[in-house]
This record gives sequence, C-alpha cells and structure tokens, in this order.
Amino acid sequence: MLKIEHLIVSYGTRRVLQDVSLDVQKSEVVALIGPNGAGKSTLIRAVSGVIPIRAGNVRTNGDNFGSLSPMNRARYMAVVPQAISLPPAFTVWETVLFGRTPYLGFLGQPSQDDEELARRALERVSALNFAGRRVGELSGGEQQRVLLARAL
Repeated sequence: MLKIEHLIVSYGTRRVLQDVSLDVQKSEVVALIGPNGAGKSTLIRAVSGVIPIRAGNVRTNGDNFGSLSPMNRARYMAVVPQAISLPPAFTVWETVLFGRTPYLGFLGQPSQDDEELARRALERVSALNFAGRRVGELSGGEQQRVLLARAL
C-alpha cells in the first residue's frame, strides 16, 4: 500500500531524515513515536508531498508518489494535522465533505455516494450527532474527530 525506500530529506544543508525505509500494508495501522525533533512530522510532510525529498522513493500501490498530481496524491493519502486549523464558519458536515474533494466531478458537487461516505465517516468517529453544528462551536477534541472523519 505504502512503500518508502531510502528516503533522505534535508532543510537546506541540514539533513533531517537519512535512509528511512518503511513498508505499510493495506489495513495496517502504524504509529510514529519519538522525541521532539526526531523527524516524525517531516516524514509525514515528505511522504505526502508537502515538502520535497532529496533522495529515495515513495510508492503507493506501485505508483511513484512524487510523479502523481496533487489531486491524485490526495486520493491516496489524507493527513490529520496535530494542530487544529478548521474554518469556524463551516458546519461539521461541510468540513467532512471537503475530504471528498479529490473525487468530485467537474462541477464539484458531492454525489449521494459522497454524502453516504461522509455520514459513515462521522459515525465511525462518533460525530454524526453534531454534523449540523459550526466547527467553531466545537471543543478541541470534537474538532479532532471532525478532522479524522474528513480524512476517512
């Protein structure tokens, strides 16, 4: 599903990640743990294409992740940030539907399938009961659930 091979990432001349390899299979859950400054967030940013890699390969389902368009990368991967940054005026429902953006057609209107997937994602994180509320009205923990549902 996700294969990272000999990844090297630098910020300027400072090498942050050196020869990182990882193989994640379908349905496998992986946790990155380590001390502050170990490179956990850098690895996620590099793998998701937010920052460039200096060397190595990132593949998903056999495709070279770096050669995919941002839209196609978004179909493979969603990142839940550790810092909450949600626009407060949108409803929970609207925010979760944003996660379907890479799959929407030309006019960008969600289909019944998109809405059903959003509903199921909200159910999985126990957030369906506040789908109509504004994100700005939610607690920090509730907002994290919304971010998880959006990623799902």
